[in-house]
Amino acid sequence: AELCEHNTEIKSLDISKNGKLVVSATCGGQVTVHDVSSRKEQCSVEMSESVSVVKFLSCGEKVVACGISGELRVFGVVKCETWISINSKYDFKCGCLHSDSILATGSADGKLRLWNLHNGGEYHLESNNSIEDTITTVKFNNDKTVLAAGGGSGKLYIWDVQ
Repeated sequence: AELCEHNTEIKSLDISKNGKLVVSATCGGQVTVHDVSSRKEQCSVEMSESVSVVKFLSCGEKVVACGISGELRVFGVVKCETWISINSKYDFKCGCLHSDSILATGSADGKLRLWNLHNGGEYHLESNNSIEDTITTVKFNNDKTVLAAGGGSGKLYIWDVQ
């Protein structure tokens, strides 16, 4: 079943853990939460740029979205109210959740960053988190002790997380 039609390419999507909601994000900056059972739009947010990452927090009540020019936003799925809004200088290419409070992002400058989703702060990582490669994908293992990143050059990078 078709849920909606965006005007531009869908760049990222996620499904809530309970399977009741789907969020989609476009290269035009539109982030839309859809109710699966009713097949209707629940809420929609316009970001200022193309969205490269969109993820539900585990509670299913909030979504985090990252734009390619450094906009990071956490918003509620019922009223689309913004909880956290960050305008950074980083070109977000990818992101994954460590928990409902920590987001890992990769960017074109070769740095992994960890963001506090409660207050918008950036955690400072050890100096070995920078590589000479565009980070195109990041993923934590199931017990959140290892963070892997893939580079535009085809290389795989791995960090232990404490």
